[in-house]
Amino acid sequence: MKKNALVGALPLIAQMLGRKLGVKVEIGGAKAYTDGQTIHLPSLPLENRALEILANGFIDHEAAHLRYTDFTVSAPPGLAKRLTNLLEDIRIEQALGVDYPGSRHNLAALVDYLEQHPDESARPITEQPVAVQVLSTLHQLLRARVLQQGLLVPQADALDARLDALLPEGVVIKLLALAFAVRHAAS
Repeated sequence: MKKNALVGALPLIAQMLGRKLGVKVEIGGAKAYTDGQTIHLPSLPLENRALEILANGFIDHEAAHLRYTDFTVSAPPGLAKRLTNLLEDIRIEQALGVDYPGSRHNLAALVDYLEQHPDESARPITEQPVAVQVLSTLHQLLRARVLQQGLLVPQADALDARLDALLPEGVVIKLLALAFAVRHAAS
């Protein structure tokens, strides 16, 4: 990938948003994640608009983990780990949006871009195990209703209906009540 000014600035942006010096940014992996010291980003397109959306959105999200996630707390195994990570993603993005309101735009643009450019190799959500369908739906609902992220907002009612179809009666109300408590979570 040819270097450009935005790509060159990513470590500085990550350090500023993440309130942490010495952060490294590596580009070229399969997905975006951080280990608390290095932010790993997937390969980024050369097209300027797509590069801008993906680079800014991913760096804001991962820097928010640097700033707000306690990496000394070990995650529970299995499904609980995935649910914890989902709630942590919503919590840190909401917190970053308070400290840096411009990040809301970057994160919403990233979600919109990813919704419009789905991974072609992934199986359709309806062919995934029920746990994956529930987590995916919950993720989209929280992004729509807590973070007010673009394309997902009009889909929120349909997503609610999907959960009702997947889970036994009464479970959805309890699950959503617990999940939406992330709005007030400090850690």
